[in-house]
Amino acid sequence: MAEAMSHAERLAAAFRGEPTDRVPVALWRHFPGDDRRGDSLAEAHAAFWRRWRFDLLKFTPSAGYYAEDWGYRLSTGYDPYGVARGAPVITSAEAWADLPVLPPDRGFLGEQLLGLRRLRALVGREVPVVQTLFSPLAQAHKLSGGRVLDHLKTHPELVEAGLAAIAETQRAFAVASLDAGADGWFFSVQCACRDMVTWKEYLRFGKPYDLRVLRAAAEAPPALTILHIHGTGTYFRELLDYPVQALNWHDRRVGPSLREARTLTGRCLMGGVDDQGVVNSGSPEAVRAEVADAVSQLNGRSMVVAPGCVIAVGAPDENIEAAVATARGQRESG
Repeated sequence: MAEAMSHAERLAAAFRGEPTDRVPVALWRHFPGDDRRGDSLAEAHAAFWRRWRFDLLKFTPSAGYYAEDWGYRLSTGYDPYGVARGAPVITSAEAWADLPVLPPDRGFLGEQLLGLRRLRALVGREVPVVQTLFSPLAQAHKLSGGRVLDHLKTHPELVEAGLAAIAETQRAFAVASLDAGADGWFFSVQCACRDMVTWKEYLRFGKPYDLRVLRAAAEAPPALTILHIHGTGTYFRELLDYPVQALNWHDRRVGPSLREARTLTGRCLMGGVDDQGVVNSGSPEAVRAEVADAVSQLNGRSMVVAPGCVIAVGAPDENIEAAVATARGQRESG
């Protein structure tokens, strides 16, 4: 049996595929209202982490934080997952050519860096922290209310100009996040789905710009890199060559399962908890069974028990406790 590890040691070992003293666990959520200011967002994250002592702390700004300095404004009210809708900024294809590159340390982007610095001061180096980044095409989708999916067919060169500006803004923000105290990135790809674009389209309008952001690692190597593959009908297999250490996706609701994914990649797999399932509305017993099943799929090796995306804001404490306690009682086997 491995000796007791720190959160950072446990997570790093799981990411490398090495033995751990127990299975790492991390859950994350939005903090509506608190996510309007960096200091309040940091304090909400710190309180959440102190309550549960996860092995990884994912810094989760508001769902459209990256778009606000381009003029995106949230509507009132949040959904059960703490996400608010907003009015699109870009309504014509011609507007993509005028999208500016933003400085990462000003405006609402700068507020997120202030939040990261505050969070690091609150939790110290006790737990690894990752910044949430979004793929450029996903950002373009938010900025345009989905119109980019039409624009890339009718005005591809204009869309590419906008994506280049978004990618450069996110690249600089990724590097600045490390300077602000993040240990790495949680890179969310949200448009690599068959019902949104063809793979040929993603090869032109998605992947090259994703890699521009992820290759910021060459400038300031992060300790942790996680790819989150969001949505249904995803190009899961096609994204497996991205330069990341760990993968997170809707393994329960969308697939592939953890067991199947292990046949496709040797990277650390993060999942097992249905973000829209029993953790929000079931019993603690159902949560314990779900976590135990996840661990059994991978024999507890090179994995992190985690949700497929944010859990609901109102997820019961007893269910979070059940997930954490069950994971902590599991060790590698086989």
